[in-house]
Amino acid sequence: MRSWREILGFGPVGPRPLPIPTANVPLPHDCLPAVPISPSAASALSTFLNVHYRTGSRPGESPIYTISGSELRWYLEEEIMNGMLVYNSDRSALVGCCFSKQLGVLVGAEGPTEISLRLISEFCVRRDRRGSGIASYLLSELLRYLRPETSYIFLKEGAPLPGAGPPLYSGQWVYRRVKRGERESRGRVQRLDLYGAVRTAWHFGRRRQQQMIINRPARAHPKSTRSYLYRGFRGSILLNVSPAGQVHPQDGREIAYMTGWVEDGELLDQERRDAALAASAAAARDFNAPWIWFDAEAVGPLSNQSVWKSDGPYHWYAFGWTPGAKKNSVFLFL
Repeated sequence: MRSWREILGFGPVGPRPLPIPTANVPLPHDCLPAVPISPSAASALSTFLNVHYRTGSRPGESPIYTISGSELRWYLEEEIMNGMLVYNSDRSALVGCCFSKQLGVLVGAEGPTEISLRLISEFCVRRDRRGSGIASYLLSELLRYLRPETSYIFLKEGAPLPGAGPPLYSGQWVYRRVKRGERESRGRVQRLDLYGAVRTAWHFGRRRQQQMIINRPARAHPKSTRSYLYRGFRGSILLNVSPAGQVHPQDGREIAYMTGWVEDGELLDQERRDAALAASAAAARDFNAPWIWFDAEAVGPLSNQSVWKSDGPYHWYAFGWTPGAKKNSVFLFL
């Protein structure tokens, strides 16, 4: 039986999206066939994910899923999210789910491409059923359900995924807990609206001849990604921070994480450090999320006096399209 890792590892195809090979994955024993997620299942899914869904690379320190049933129902009703779920044979319990979110398009130096992208997320199997083939089956059914939209990205934390090809982007997480007093000052960052963020990202990308993934939703909502612009002496930084929908196990407070960092012009290392501190403080206030994760390269070398703490590696992967010949050839701006 193919594992879900092998399904994700079919290999990027492109440069334009092509049909993804669909594996003939059998229905696991004692399970009903997968069905599309409906808004009526939101409450049960929220409870299921709170118990079974864990991310991160540190055992015993995994964030806890907190998106409520009512909020999840709204995402499903507004078609911001969709996906598939699997029940056990008598429909008395959920055993797995896999979500997909529409992101936007890949934007290159010449403008938007024809590659429309989705994010695979909340990919979770009940703990006592893992290793039974449910993950492989769920993913194959999700891909059948979403065709012909066949271009995806997904986040893998911890070790790289064998057989999945070079990542879109790999980095190392660092994190900090923003103190209450810091959240009162925005520092030298300006928050941008959706239009300003997309326009600035496109401008920066064209100047750098760099591909980016830009999320252009039809409208913003309370937990949309926030964009911040830092202006240095001879350069600028455009940053994105997104809510995780999770809380830290230490104190039950919300988490947010960096999903974009694009530079234009010349910047000093101190300016990068200042931008990371100011944007993380602004995001902590905007999301009421004191726990903030950033990319280590953006923050710079850590010292014993640093407010940032080292965490594990992470990798964004493409699936169904060609990101480029080398790692980090595409920068995320989700």
